[in-house]
Amino acid sequence: MELEAHPDRFRWRLSSDGKFSARSTYDCFFFGREHFPCADELWGSWAPLEIKIFVWLALHNRLWTADRLARRNLQHPPQCPLCCQEEETANHMLLQCSYSREVWYKVLLDRRLHRFTPQADSMLLEWWPSISAAVTASNRKEFNALVCCVLRLTWLERNSRVFDKVAVLPSILTKRVKEEFAVWKEAR
Repeated sequence: MELEAHPDRFRWRLSSDGKFSARSTYDCFFFGREHFPCADELWGSWAPLEIKIFVWLALHNRLWTADRLARRNLQHPPQCPLCCQEEETANHMLLQCSYSREVWYKVLLDRRLHRFTPQADSMLLEWWPSISAAVTASNRKEFNALVCCVLRLTWLERNSRVFDKVAVLPSILTKRVKEEFAVWKEAR
């Protein structure tokens, strides 16, 4: 190997011009990353971390609902414990169920967003970004935290029915959502 007379040149392979930049390093770090719908809404909200983790599991269909229990041959309720009309899936229970749709309507009515009440065929991964976009940017983090609150308390109502055999009306759950969310706002 022979040495050459000209000085060494350093070339940064991660940029087209061969020059180092923090931006090119940052871009390389996230190269190949998949964008997950609702990730911005969830992680940008000011919901408590415990709730964010719950919602993340719900968005990835990792809640122990009847459909998931049935795939593993585990005991499960034959129908959605909230409406007793259809098979329970995470999406159905949290968004499509007639019980949860009534809760959503009442919660959204206070914010004049009731026109975005989920329909019987709504999917959480599509519905949440669309309603979040309809909220002003200054209120978006708070609104997304409210969505997390409704999802979590709907899940807790489902568990109360399954394990404790105690059921409440949608109006009472709506009141609980408002009370819990007021505590979140105060704690924030």
